[in-house]
Amino acid sequence: GTWTVPNAYPPGGAQDGVWYSASTWVGIDGIDGSGDVLQAGCDSDVITSGGNVSRQLNPWWEWFPAGSFWISNLEISQGDTVNCLICVTQGSNTEATIFLYNLTSNIGAHFIATAPGGTTLTGNTAEWIVERLEIDTNTPELAQYGEVYFSEMNAGTANHALLQGGTGNTINMTDTSGNVISEGIIENATVVEVKYTGPLS
Repeated sequence: GTWTVPNAYPPGGAQDGVWYSASTWVGIDGIDGSGDVLQAGCDSDVITSGGNVSRQLNPWWEWFPAGSFWISNLEISQGDTVNCLICVTQGSNTEATIFLYNLTSNIGAHFIATAPGGTTLTGNTAEWIVERLEIDTNTPELAQYGEVYFSEMNAGTANHALLQGGTGNTINMTDTSGNVISEGIIENATVVEVKYTGPLS
């Protein structure tokens, strides 16, 4: 998948001293019975403290249920366009190569990821996501991020079939009252818009 990393803004009603996150990533597994998620992307965070707004952005990867890891040797900024490819090693369900490429700076990184002990890849779903990434609280909060367009949304199966993300389903994010605060909109077979619809600052 390819997307432009959004800037993060405090949502309406943001609390002082609380981090708000808009994490953009692609991944394999995570729903429909799979207990793991192999994922990589970028996390855009914002916090207001004493009237001052601070931001941080970190590329990262994770093979859940293990924790996430910052990718410290790849610089990515808000507004950069990135591409991420996750390739499972042929014949394996515990090893994959992650390619994360900054198209704006023409610099990338790739490395081998290994599943945590006792975890195997199911390989039954692929996803393109904007979500809240837990930072320093048990309940992560969503930043105001505008909109993100995922393009080149393709997934290949072990049987060499090509699946296009826009032919799948969208899952909207809701707040505790059931209001949609982030909405997935299918544009076509390979492009999906994810749009912030929560409270504005």
